[in-house]
Amino acid sequence: MNDQDQQKMDSGSARVRMYIFAILVLCGFAVVFTLGITLIKPEADNTGMIAIIIGIFTPVVTALLAGALKENHDAMNSRLTQLLTLTEVSAKAAGKLEGA
Repeated sequence: MNDQDQQKMDSGSARVRMYIFAILVLCGFAVVFTLGITLIKPEADNTGMIAIIIGIFTPVVTALLAGALKENHDAMNSRLTQLLTLTEVSAKAAGKLEGA
């Protein structure tokens, strides 16, 4: 594997870590907001407001998960392409050795 491929994989891995960190931060915000609403109005029915908060955070977290999954898929696809190339080169070298 050359340095360019390794750098591309490392940058993809860093982006996946960034996506996961953002997901964890957003989930933390959702928990803090939910607890905040519950503590501010403990005797009221907060189900509607909590549903709105969860409804705001869910699509954003889902989009971040999709981005992380895409980065992971691209990295895996790149590795499989590299494996196919190496297998082809190895098969050609083995054929040349047998032919000689």
